Parts: sequence; structure tokens; C-alpha cells
Amino acid sequence: MLEDYISHKLKSSLEENNVGLIYLTTFLNGVKYYRSHKTSELYLPSKTLQVETYLSFYENELLAVTYNTSQNNLNYLIEFINSFAGSEDEFLFEDVLGGNSDLFCIQNDIAIHLNNRTNSTIDFKITIPINQRKNKVFV
Repeated sequence: MLEDYISHKLKSSLEENNVGLIYLTTFLNGVKYYRSHKTSELYLPSKTLQVETYLSFYENELLAVTYNTSQNNLNYLIEFINSFAGSEDEFLFEDVLGGNSDLFCIQNDIAIHLNNRTNSTIDFKITIPINQRKNKVFV
């Protein structure tokens, strides 16, 4: 399962994740945004990615883990994420509805986003699906 490769557990508390966190900001919707210095590498099958890790909390609950990595890892991440798809509905697809993702899917009640950035990097983001978040806040 994809969750086995993620260093932080969604829905865990800030206290459980507080090692190596640097507070960055609180957004208007109450989401608190942190950078993790604990996680600089993401260990995946046959590849270790150099990453910057960001965590988003709302009311002391981890809503999202974002790994920022090189654009060169995009094809590997697409294949890696799609390898966990149990049906056609769980494969990454282009977000044509104007959301915040270039590619998106939901697998095992986890929303997965791949976003191209302007600085030759991508964000690999794992979130609690919006319909399961307190107050349905955006991250």
C-alpha cells in the first residue's frame, strides 16, 4: 500500500509529528503549515527521492503531507502511484475540473495529487479526501 512509504500518518496529531518541524504560517482557514527537517529523503522501491517535506494540520490533525521533488521524478511517481490502483478509478488522471492538481486520484481513502511547479519541481501530495476533513477545509 502507498501509505507504507509515507513517513507521516494522516490524521495523526501535531504532537506525534513535532520532531524536526519548523512552523511556517497559519492560513485564513486555520490550516497550519510546517516544514519537516526530519524527512529529506523518500524511500520508494528501487529509488530514493530527495525531497522537501511539508505538513498541513487543521485542529491538531494531519491533513496533508507534501513532498517537493525534482521534475525528473514525475514519470517514476506516476508509475509508482498507479501500481497501487485496484481498479481503473484509482489510476491518476488529469484534473480537468480546475482543481489544484495536474494529476489526481483517490486510493484507499487517500487523495493523491501531483502538481507541476514553476521551478522545475513537482509536489507529490497525500491528503485526507475533502469529504472526510473537519469543516471540509482546503490544504
